[in-house]
Amino acid sequence: MKAKQEHKPQCDGKHKKKVLIVDASRLFRRGRPQDYLEPEHAADILGRYREFTDVQDAVRVVSHDEIKSEDWTLKISRYILPPLQEDIVQVKSMNTDEPYTDPVYFVGQRARSLRPTQQG
Repeated sequence: MKAKQEHKPQCDGKHKKKVLIVDASRLFRRGRPQDYLEPEHAADILGRYREFTDVQDAVRVVSHDEIKSEDWTLKISRYILPPLQEDIVQVKSMNTDEPYTDPVYFVGQRARSLRPTQQG
């Protein structure tokens, strides 16, 4: 017996052979002993799914060819990097108390520019 599929989305062809990768790791309310996904967070995730477009640091539409080139992994961090300010840790130089000033930091295997820090 075949199950009835009442709510199956219709494919219009433009999404064919594409995967929507969504990083919703920052969409929650912190709680104890667990975190909570609020209705507005769920609505945001659903909205991102319906738009099916790239959103910097949050959503990427990825082709099957790109996934194949990544050895078929669907690990979010392969496709979406965290926002710049969250993944850079300022390091002190070994010979002085001055901050390390190299303009490029490596995050995984990818390079990012470091904007000069404001000293107040």
